[in-house]
Amino acid sequence: MEPRAEVPVRSVALERQKDPADWFYLPSWKRTVPPRAAVAAPLRWLVFADARGLGDALARRLTEAGHTVHTVRPGDDFRAADDGTYEVAPARAETYAALLAALTEGGARPDRVVHLWSVDDAGGALEDVESSQDAGFFSLLFLAQALGGQGAGGPVHLTVVSTGVQSITGHEPLQPAKATLLGACRVLPREVPGLTCQSLDVEPPEDGAALERAVARLLPEVLGPAADGAVALRGAWRWAQDFEQVRLDAPAADAAPRLRERGTYLITGGLGGIGLVLAEHLARRVQARLVLVARTALPEPAEWEGWLASHGEEDAVSRRIRQVRALEALGSEVRVFQADVADLARMEDVLRRARECFGELHGVIHAAGIPAGGLAQLRTRQAVGDVFGPKVRGTWVLHTLLRDTPLDFLLLCSSRTAFTAEPGQVDHCAACAFQDAFAHWRATQGGTPVVSLGWDTWREVGQAVSTALPDAARGMREGMLASALSSAEGVDVFERVLAQLPAHVVVSTQDLPAAIARSATFLQDLMGSSEPEAAQAPGAAPSNLDEVEGALADIWRRLLGIERVERHENFFDLGGNSLIGLKVIGEVKRRFGVALPVVALFENPTLGAMARMLAHPEQEAPKHADRRGRGAKRREQMQQRRQPGR
Repeated sequence: MEPRAEVPVRSVALERQKDPADWFYLPSWKRTVPPRAAVAAPLRWLVFADARGLGDALARRLTEAGHTVHTVRPGDDFRAADDGTYEVAPARAETYAALLAALTEGGARPDRVVHLWSVDDAGGALEDVESSQDAGFFSLLFLAQALGGQGAGGPVHLTVVSTGVQSITGHEPLQPAKATLLGACRVLPREVPGLTCQSLDVEPPEDGAALERAVARLLPEVLGPAADGAVALRGAWRWAQDFEQVRLDAPAADAAPRLRERGTYLITGGLGGIGLVLAEHLARRVQARLVLVARTALPEPAEWEGWLASHGEEDAVSRRIRQVRALEALGSEVRVFQADVADLARMEDVLRRARECFGELHGVIHAAGIPAGGLAQLRTRQAVGDVFGPKVRGTWVLHTLLRDTPLDFLLLCSSRTAFTAEPGQVDHCAACAFQDAFAHWRATQGGTPVVSLGWDTWREVGQAVSTALPDAARGMREGMLASALSSAEGVDVFERVLAQLPAHVVVSTQDLPAAIARSATFLQDLMGSSEPEAAQAPGAAPSNLDEVEGALADIWRRLLGIERVERHENFFDLGGNSLIGLKVIGEVKRRFGVALPVVALFENPTLGAMARMLAHPEQEAPKHADRRGRGAKRREQMQQRRQPGR
């Protein structure tokens, strides 16, 4: 087996830093030496070849060195040629599964994969931003799904080669549409056992001589130790990503204000938690004229009194009406427009109406977002598209419509998750990586200052608080929120960042490199953290169906925090989610000695189906068997018992 690099973990306690000025980090780069080749024997390689010819040249050099190399090109379906080359449809997951099945059947399951489809140009139009995801993010996601779907098959190291993704010198021709691939590179190794992934950003070769030099630079990288990380090659130098802690002090009392008295500010996600907190701050601070954009419509203002009179205190629309009225009571004029920020025509209409009301805009806060959640193994194009909509397409829509508007600032609400890359956040991580890259690109264009602010978790509002979780997962959330930002601290961070307007800054109340290192071990800790009540002796694992079902029921009851589970009840109807499912798989491995692929529970979600799979592994269970959802009523009863006052 080839050697695997150890990832250094900084021995910094994950304590909350007391001084808010110490919560800020600039992603930066440091010079490093090329890695020494770590490959001691010929390996099996899979090269996703680009149109520039870099992948083909690399494949030739590897073949000459005695390695077995198969190349893959984009096509409209899966095809296998006699010369060992393949085609897959970049946007269709099933073609990647067919590719891995064919390679495995032929004894050529890869040890190393080099993905170069993001070397090719992405284009700069709105349509190009979306179409480039097929060759980048979705290709990597579907490849990882195909690898993970096969279960244990030995370690695989993935090198993702790109151009125009990383800003090192500040002068590179950036292509932010490709940057979503960073989310895949950062999260997939956290979720797929045995997978490591390095992002390698290079300069595009312009001619044959430059291409040969680029291949010579690539060889030590792809032959080096199998480790995660981000590297960039610029000129003669090799750069590795690092983080520089910077102090952002509170603005001095006599500093020139960034916010204008009675200025006009548009906030997308304006009725969401963070959007409303910042709207309230603008109202208090400068009696701003506020344009709040939300996906959910409010009744016309003339209908508000009637609505409040006919709906209860807990009604969501009533709550939003009262929140808007509170902003007006602080001296603001407020207009609420219903729109999906990813809808170009609708946002064009919103801006027209906003200008009719208040004149030109002075600043924009892009806080719209949709909660992510779910392991990469289970993510579909539709689910990812929902998360990408506001942050990827929505950011580009705002850029398209406001590029000629002289704003004081455009603030993008990104997330620390872009770097901590927690499991279950692959699409959110990718979308935030896009916003970060977009801000760097805009910095090279001049004009409106664009800031990508990588927020830490908020304690009182935001997706981490509003996302529903079962009882069994609440402990994880409480631990995460212990060091999170209060709303007052979030406003303070906003003021400090607005005073400096860095293109990209990450907020972390804890030491950021240490938080990233902790995230790298999260999945391993999760799957090994809940020990069985009684250790099972070697060779004593239950084998008949009744014993297996009883042992499995014990695991489910303990991890879901319920008293009873029946054969036909669905794990997810009982309150389970992806992360608790991983704990189940971890305990199954210890209890039964079986290493299940991540999808096993999701394809056999009832107690009976999973027990049959464990008792009779030689019989392939039909996918989605026994999904009769009899736990739905139980879930409703459990949720009622959890409500306050019950």
